[in-house]
Amino acid sequence: MLKLFKYLVLAALLPLLIIVGIYGFSEYKLKAVTLPPDFDFALSIDEQTIQHGEHVLRTRGCFGCHGQQLQGRVFTDQWPWVDRAVAPNLVAYAKINGISIFERALRHGIGADGRAFWSMPSYNFTRLSDGDVGAIFSYLRAAELIEKSLPTPNLGLKARWKIATGADPHMADLAKEVPVLNVNPDKFPELARGEYIAMTSCNECHGLDLRG
Repeated sequence: MLKLFKYLVLAALLPLLIIVGIYGFSEYKLKAVTLPPDFDFALSIDEQTIQHGEHVLRTRGCFGCHGQQLQGRVFTDQWPWVDRAVAPNLVAYAKINGISIFERALRHGIGADGRAFWSMPSYNFTRLSDGDVGAIFSYLRAAELIEKSLPTPNLGLKARWKIATGADPHMADLAKEVPVLNVNPDKFPELARGEYIAMTSCNECHGLDLRG
């Protein structure tokens, strides 16, 4: 009878142990990232730089995910593979954090807490120039902060299973796989400009190397 009781307890606890294991290992993988060097860039706050920062944000689709006032947005219905995806208030993120943390999130897919992102498409912005990153940050620092109450994001068991099993890589890993820009801007300035725009705009849908 005691032996049967032990089996019943184990059978009852097994699902919980599996869930705890999935959560723990996925969390380990999200935290097992190598932080890039601190982004050291002299910011400009002149009007031209700020306007250019807004232009880069609009042409890279940031207003589509973070809202037309960059106030943040919830993607629960649109992204069924995660329990609750939340694009944060981008203006608040820039005002709270320094440019190094912001650049780490934008280009490397690593949040202020040192954990890798799973939904933010940082690989689309990995090859943004230092100047464009600085202009974006300058614009966000100058922009009006629109307060909005947002729920806490939640990956959920399905997303954590994909992370734990390696079925889907997180953004810090994907950002490392983006090819470098190859066109020499001194010899082929227009072609290089086209490559730059495509490799910082189109690879979210068309693949890291734009080959589909």
